[in-house]
Amino acid sequence: MVIRNVDVFTGEGDELLRGYDVFIDGERIAKIQPSSSLETGNYKVIDGTGKTLLPGFIDTHVHVMSGGSSPWAK
Repeated sequence: MVIRNVDVFTGEGDELLRGYDVFIDGERIAKIQPSSSLETGNYKVIDGTGKTLLPGFIDTHVHVMSGGSSPWAK
């Protein structure tokens, strides 16, 4: 699959990559390049015009307690 002409936020700094093609092979990003009219081969094409692609976010919300149980448990 290729997401065409999408803006990409990499999460590294505050720069937004504008107008890129993002090629996805299976579950991984295979290639990112400035958007062009080049042939996309056998890739399914999704138009990303006006959209922004973000990295995956992980829920890092945790509660660490000394006893292993909640403070209200008796």
